[in-house]
Amino acid sequence: MLLVEKFFKNFIPTKNICDTKKNTEVLVALSAQSRKEVDEMIDKATAAGGSEYRNAEDHGWMYGRSFEDMMATSGDFLQWMRVKCRKK
Repeated sequence: MLLVEKFFKNFIPTKNICDTKKNTEVLVALSAQSRKEVDEMIDKATAAGGSEYRNAEDHGWMYGRSFEDMMATSGDFLQWMRVKCRKK
């Protein structure tokens, strides 16, 4: 749920709302079905005004890219993991 600051403050009356340009409030990890889907999600996020804030990381078994929304309120990490099962 996205809330305007004044309304959000009702949920945290004894705490301050942080400046998300200086602090990280939350990091959300989203899974994707393929590397292509990760790239498509990042493309959509940047086309909507977000920005990619880290270089893509490809570890062979996992591929990830990261973006921030327009207000830098959250850093999101999209990943695709190639999982292999071993037989015993």
